[in-house]
Amino acid sequence: MMDNMLSLIRELQFSDLKLPFSIYQSQCEQKILDIPIAKPMCIFVVAGEKQFGEGFKLSCRKNQFIFFSEHSSVHIRNIPNEGEYVAILIEFDYLDFDMLPRENSINKTDYFIGDVDGEIAMCLKQFFEIATCSLADVCSLRRKELLLFLYHSGYRQVASLIGRPTIKRKVHDMLISNKFREISMEKICAELAMSESTLRRKLQLENTTMKQIKNSARLGFGLHLLQTTAKPIGLVSEECGYQSQSRFTVGFKNRFGLTPSELRKTKQLSQ
Repeated sequence: MMDNMLSLIRELQFSDLKLPFSIYQSQCEQKILDIPIAKPMCIFVVAGEKQFGEGFKLSCRKNQFIFFSEHSSVHIRNIPNEGEYVAILIEFDYLDFDMLPRENSINKTDYFIGDVDGEIAMCLKQFFEIATCSLADVCSLRRKELLLFLYHSGYRQVASLIGRPTIKRKVHDMLISNKFREISMEKICAELAMSESTLRRKLQLENTTMKQIKNSARLGFGLHLLQTTAKPIGLVSEECGYQSQSRFTVGFKNRFGLTPSELRKTKQLSQ
């Protein structure tokens, strides 16, 4: 089903367009631990296989997709078949779920795996093609339509992934939008319309702290840049707000179980 889209994916991968999805590709196996999931996301495996979870016992193969809800983190292994691993990752905002029915009968789930049939593949291809117009409003509408299409294709579990905006998520998004420049606690509290003590208490209820959110956001963004761009590691560390590449490397290794250089060796970044 996905073979016919590989040429389109490769064309978009090396374009200068700001795409509403991410393309992940490697020639060698990748084992990455404790990957933070900040938003609900759907990963379509175009080539190879993705294993995930404790002991990597769960699998999502070519012509399948996995939909994750927002939760703390996940271990993954990306395995090339016939020379490469290719996957498309689409992140969703809470407003994207507005078109879905609210059904209390659907059990809450952290993830589900589905098959990409011909109709889903066509819907996905249309989403890729509309990305070339670079209209944010149109792409947002297409994301919502994709969710609705999955729901009516029998994957009603997608309606259970809606969740709710957390304080953790709001702080995370503020750090990203501020490009990891220093942002005062006073400004964060003003944006959230709450006192510092209230903010810390609410974060404690969500089992996290400002430091943990910051570290997770910076390293998660660094992982994304290393996977989807050819930017030098030093520049990636700067864009993630690190004062030195060595600090970034240590934090990356401690979090994900491999260094940025080791991750880059699994990829072929030239056209």
